[in-house]
Amino acid sequence: MRDSSVPMEHSASRLPQGTIGPFRLMTGGGSLAYQLYSDPARQVVWGSWIWALTPRPPEIFVDVPLLGLGTTTTTIYGQVRANQPTAPVGSYSSAFSAAQTPFRYRYNDNNGCANPAGIQGTTSFTVSLQTAKDCLVSAHDIDFGNRGVLSSNIDQDGQVTVTCSPLTPYVVALGPGGANAGPTARRMTKGAESITYGLYRNAVRNLAWGDTAGSDTASQTGTGHAQNLPVHARIPPQTTPTPGAYSDTIVVTVTY
Repeated sequence: MRDSSVPMEHSASRLPQGTIGPFRLMTGGGSLAYQLYSDPARQVVWGSWIWALTPRPPEIFVDVPLLGLGTTTTTIYGQVRANQPTAPVGSYSSAFSAAQTPFRYRYNDNNGCANPAGIQGTTSFTVSLQTAKDCLVSAHDIDFGNRGVLSSNIDQDGQVTVTCSPLTPYVVALGPGGANAGPTARRMTKGAESITYGLYRNAVRNLAWGDTAGSDTASQTGTGHAQNLPVHARIPPQTTPTPGAYSDTIVVTVTY
């Protein structure tokens, strides 16, 4: 007996010409595109006999003993499409009713399931996904270049890039560096020598950027896309140490 199992049906308005899907996981504030496949590599779309479109559902062979029953199990492989960053956080679902999931049966007479024989069974199931708040962060180094006597302000800019789920509030804190100093008194070091510098949230450099919540951190709300937050750095006038390479490491923390 052949069992053309679980042809996946959905609204015709979502089916491009000549193919099945993608389907949509729905929530109150948006949707996510996904597809169902018959292979673990997710290359062969699980199709339908009802729509006049390709592909078709896979044929599954079931060995039925004389005067007995035959059973088999097959896996439906799902995949949510990539590059859907603006989908809001929430619970998504897509329900397949019995009318949308018929089984076609036919004895193995080499005619296939395009022309079913006997009873057509049905079932139902739901595809679901829960998305959570999430953030990714990266940072660009700040290089003041080669400098001589430190007799005037030396300014340079960097950048923190944050990608958070849509509508997710987040706070960005910049750590005190290796010297464990305040945001405008950080120190780049070379051995026992150091150069004082500061990090700021604005271009005029009067809003320090540190790690004290509610005081000197930066706040934003996620959009699902990368958001660039400029970091404005300044070396103030100071006694010039001996020549060499001075550096410091700042830890960027995103709280959401």
